[in-house]
Amino acid sequence: MGVVTKIVEQKNNKEKVNIYIDHEFFAGVHKEVIYKLKIEEGIQIDKEKLELLIFDENLKRAKNKAFNILAKTMQSEMLLRDKLSKEGYQDEIVDSVIEILRDYKMIDDEEYAKSYVRNKLNSNKYGKKRIVFELTKRKISEDIINRVISEIEDEKIYENAVYLAKKKLKSMKDKNKDKIYQKLYQHLAYKGYDYEIIRKVVNDVLNGELKFKSLED
Repeated sequence: MGVVTKIVEQKNNKEKVNIYIDHEFFAGVHKEVIYKLKIEEGIQIDKEKLELLIFDENLKRAKNKAFNILAKTMQSEMLLRDKLSKEGYQDEIVDSVIEILRDYKMIDDEEYAKSYVRNKLNSNKYGKKRIVFELTKRKISEDIINRVISEIEDEKIYENAVYLAKKKLKSMKDKNKDKIYQKLYQHLAYKGYDYEIIRKVVNDVLNGELKFKSLED
């Protein structure tokens, strides 16, 4: 047992307070937890029981926070971990939430990666290099990245690159062929296309030969 000797609002987060038991720091918790558990200065309390109650309340809050995040957009596991950690939840709480979400099948890095690829191929017309870069930044494993990248059809990459090159070409006023080639190359490289695709697409667009052929043909 112990006595709650002080409850102080945190300086950097006014939604949380620090609890002191017998003049020693015990835990930092959200104010709602304090109100819900009816913790106040001067009361006697079982430290172990309080620790379990605080853990349960923080777990509920973290789980609800994760549900709210996922309701807005899909997340990779590591991105969600980072967001919960930035909210101030301990690693043990975050691990428990992630395990619950896995059981509910609410997080799945492979499905996340597949959805991301579909979106970026259709909306942003990204090339494979850019997609790999973005998935790596989102902390998707190399194995998953390799699998989803291998499923992208070469013809889709070619069609997207042609679309981007033609769109860029229409907006260009420069008539110098070398400068046109350079600007198209830079634009497609920024979008994540490799040299062979860029060379073929730029030549096809400038020469009017827009029928897809495998680079291996």
